[in-house]
Amino acid sequence: MQHGDAVPKNEDSARPLSSNGLRDIKRVAETMAKKDVLIQRIVHSGKLRAEQTAKIISEKLAPDVVPEVVDGISPNDRPEKFIGDLAGVEGAVLVVSHMPFVSNLCSALLSGHLGAQFRFTPGSVACLGYEEGQWSLLCLMSLKDM
Repeated sequence: MQHGDAVPKNEDSARPLSSNGLRDIKRVAETMAKKDVLIQRIVHSGKLRAEQTAKIISEKLAPDVVPEVVDGISPNDRPEKFIGDLAGVEGAVLVVSHMPFVSNLCSALLSGHLGAQFRFTPGSVACLGYEEGQWSLLCLMSLKDM
């Protein structure tokens, strides 16, 4: 998932979610709840906008899950190490990060390389499944779909 819309850096260098971003992520969480999305773990980058997004999703979908900060999922990080860290993890994991990381992560999981491009906008969610040693794209939702 890409975090929600954030305020411009010249307005606040910490770049928290904007009022639109807060509203939109609540809408995303409600849509995911209606679709009975199950989440057992939520991880996010250390950036404020990702943390806020993860918290909103957690409150609506998985109130018993405490979002965790993890290294290696910041905007320009390469996904290979994070993918290695996912090996052996059971259950549904929500990753809240940034562009281009979320696009690169999806590309690496689905195609094995970073060449494929997935277009994410703030608040977009890609649902991937893993079965019999292979990843597949189950759905891709953006705010315009909700």
